[in-house]
Amino acid sequence: MMYIKRLIFHGEDVENASLDFYPGFNSVTGASDSGKSLVYSLINFALGMSFPAEKLPQEAEGYNDVYLEIEASGKTYTLLRKIDDPNSILVFEMKYESINVKNVSSYHEYSTSNGAKGKKSFSSFIMNAIGCKYTNLVLEDGKNEGFTISKWLRLVMLDERRVYAEHSIIYSTASKTEFTQKGARAAFYSVIRGADDKPVEKKKDVKISIAKLQGQCDQIEEFLEEAKARVNEIDSELDTWDLIDIEKEIQEIECSLDLLERDYKSSNEHYARNARELNVLSEEHDRILHIVLRMELLKKNLQSDIQRLGFIEQAYTLTDQLVTLECPLCHSSLDYEKSESELEAFLEASEKERKKTLKQINDLSETISGFNEELIALDKQTEMIKEQQQTIHNHIWTSVRENIQRTLEKLESYKQLRDQFSEKESKEELIEAYQKRKNEIELEIKSIKSRTSAPKQPLIIDEAKLNEFCSKVQNYLQKWGFSKQQVYFNVMQDDIRVGTKEKMSYGKGACAILNSAFIIGLMDYTLAKGYSHPGFVLIDSPITAYKDKDVEYIDDEVPLEVKTCFYDTLERISPDRQIIVFENVEPNGAGVEQNMHHFTGNQELFRAGFIPKKK
Repeated sequence: MMYIKRLIFHGEDVENASLDFYPGFNSVTGASDSGKSLVYSLINFALGMSFPAEKLPQEAEGYNDVYLEIEASGKTYTLLRKIDDPNSILVFEMKYESINVKNVSSYHEYSTSNGAKGKKSFSSFIMNAIGCKYTNLVLEDGKNEGFTISKWLRLVMLDERRVYAEHSIIYSTASKTEFTQKGARAAFYSVIRGADDKPVEKKKDVKISIAKLQGQCDQIEEFLEEAKARVNEIDSELDTWDLIDIEKEIQEIECSLDLLERDYKSSNEHYARNARELNVLSEEHDRILHIVLRMELLKKNLQSDIQRLGFIEQAYTLTDQLVTLECPLCHSSLDYEKSESELEAFLEASEKERKKTLKQINDLSETISGFNEELIALDKQTEMIKEQQQTIHNHIWTSVRENIQRTLEKLESYKQLRDQFSEKESKEELIEAYQKRKNEIELEIKSIKSRTSAPKQPLIIDEAKLNEFCSKVQNYLQKWGFSKQQVYFNVMQDDIRVGTKEKMSYGKGACAILNSAFIIGLMDYTLAKGYSHPGFVLIDSPITAYKDKDVEYIDDEVPLEVKTCFYDTLERISPDRQIIVFENVEPNGAGVEQNMHHFTGNQELFRAGFIPKKK
């Protein structure tokens, strides 16, 4: 859904002509030739419809750029279409004020022609923006036609000629023989159903479509044969194996593997403990050996002391045997006579020192012997642990690891068997899916062949939903005080009937009321059903009867009470939709001031018309 927020008519060196609109009811009133119909035409033009430049009034000279600010699905867009370049529409995802008119940027360009190459379609953009998912229509002659925005605009906008039309307003003209009228009729009934039409296969494409489908079918058949062959191959490989037995074997192998891994872990921990113990023994061995070496050195020193004592004793006794000598200076005698007691004392002291030293040597020898025994014990313990290490190493590498490797290989072989079961199951599911798709394609081929020979189908017309639509129209006619009779839909005329009276039998003023109720009732009906609808309606001159300047005739006048009720009802319209009425006379009700625009037609008074007075 969308609603129109603002219309801006821009030109070089002229003041912008603009109008603001709001959700709910809006009115644009004023004297003839004040610009009401121009506003309607510019909105129509901005939304993609045609507007010949020669139809611009003289006061609009210098104006060229039509900006239309809208809100659709919660986003604000500003559309720009130029009178002198109507083939494209620029779309800005922003308000008009945010656009630098002198340096336009940040826009997307769309083509107003659906068949234009290299450009996206504006119709597709606006249909997506309003949330309309309708894309295709099937005409009564069996041809396909796109559901474009122009189809919608004919159902939501009534200009000053169509509003008084005696024929159905779903047509752009009174003639029902044109191709465009067939599309308009199909569009209306799609709106009533709330769904578009499934495209009809073109005859010239039937053979191609069947060939493509047959190609898909042949390719699927190849996939089926490959899948079936693989299933047979797996069956032969599995032979007599059962999935339950395989799962049981896998569980047992995994238990054995768990025990082996625990053994491997335990052996590694034992090996690490022994390695740490060997380090401790090595350090202790080195410490004791160091002590023994120091003691051996001390023992040698003590032995040297014993030897020196012997040398001293010999020297002492030998001096008594020397010849008496004279002093070389004074020639006095150097002979020293030792007493017997001094000799005995010397020898006794020497003997004591020898015995003491010998005892120290003996103690050291005993200590060294004890340490050597400890070293021997350490060496034996080290050797024993090394033998254990070798045993553990051999156990890990020649027993545990080999067993683990063999167990893993066995486990892998059983898992491969299990995977084959899974692959077989997957292939069987794939075969089922391929077969299902093949059957669907074969049915589709049969359906296409049957459709090519079947007669053309008429438009799908849902009478129950048409009755619901008519009740909405009837509701407005009653509120407006026009008629209390039941409203029916004449499928032959594609138009409403009040009681037994066809619309074409009413005068132009009454037709305007009936046509207004038609498009407003259509909006109420679709929104109530949750169907797609643009969310707005524009009606030009629904109350004041249009009179051609060159033709004089007496028209049916709309009673004053109908006019009053007409506006009173519309002014209370729900704000989730928008109705814009263009009229000569202002509504009688109070209304909302900001939603009401009045053109005085007098240049001396406030806002003479849509186009500002040139200075």
